[in-house]
Amino acid sequence: MIRFVETFCVFTNGRWTGQPMKLLPWQIRLIWELFEVIYDPSIALDDGKFGAWRRKYRRALIGLPRKAGKTELAAAIMLYLLVADGERSAELYCAATTEEQADRVFEAARRMVHLGPLKELLDYPPDNHRQEMPKIAVRSDPFSYFQRLTAKGGSKHGLNVHAVVFDELHAWKEGEGEELYAAMSTGSAARLQPLQLAITTAGTRLDTSRCGALFKLGMQIERGEVEDDGSLFFRWWSAPEDCDWTDPAMWAAACPSYGYTVTEGFYRQEMLLGERIAAAKALDWGMIHKVVADDVLDAEAFALAERLAAASE
Repeated sequence: MIRFVETFCVFTNGRWTGQPMKLLPWQIRLIWELFEVIYDPSIALDDGKFGAWRRKYRRALIGLPRKAGKTELAAAIMLYLLVADGERSAELYCAATTEEQADRVFEAARRMVHLGPLKELLDYPPDNHRQEMPKIAVRSDPFSYFQRLTAKGGSKHGLNVHAVVFDELHAWKEGEGEELYAAMSTGSAARLQPLQLAITTAGTRLDTSRCGALFKLGMQIERGEVEDDGSLFFRWWSAPEDCDWTDPAMWAAACPSYGYTVTEGFYRQEMLLGERIAAAKALDWGMIHKVVADDVLDAEAFALAERLAAASE
């Protein structure tokens, strides 16, 4: 899985667009743990015997802050499951309650194919936004495809789901998109090792969303209150409760991509919008280069402006 991503997948946004995807340490560990395999003696084989290896986890909830790289990671995982998982006629879906939300992971996957070597193996829409339910299909097995779905339209039951990604599950309110969510959740019973992948930011009201129940179960597993029997893979990045949210160490704890996709300067700027910071602390953080008394502030500002004007002549 890791070798596949770094060989066939590319970045699709920002300054790295088109470059081979290089996984961060936390992403490598996440994939390693998510794709753990176990021996299942109950699996019936074609020769009449029993027993085979399969993935331990069939359902996953991964919580990450914004700009940590979750969308491209989810897209890369789905492309692996489509191309390299050994599943014939694999049906993969990106599901959401709105087209805009469903489009995020699918569009990242489409661009990944368009910009990288996977375009030699897959057929994909040249313009995602011109089709109602676009597909990325395996050229040698057109019954294997990755499709974007929303809660709009007719019934989604009858699908034989190999994998589905629920992007921003916290936005799925209880009672919203019932038919779509049920079809995606129950449509994989006939698959040997399906995967339901929910990847989300925390949102503001976990308790009223579909994410809430999975989050509570995940926390119980993490605390050892519930046995990790493979029913849920749970990873959730957040700073400790009651921490000093102005401490850069807490920013790193909450965002595993801290220092890579998001910088310390970004968080310091965002923090300014939520709290007044003493001049001495701003100087210590490197946000400003000089502190002066109030009674000489105007004079110092005018002097600086004159120096800048002279330097530009």
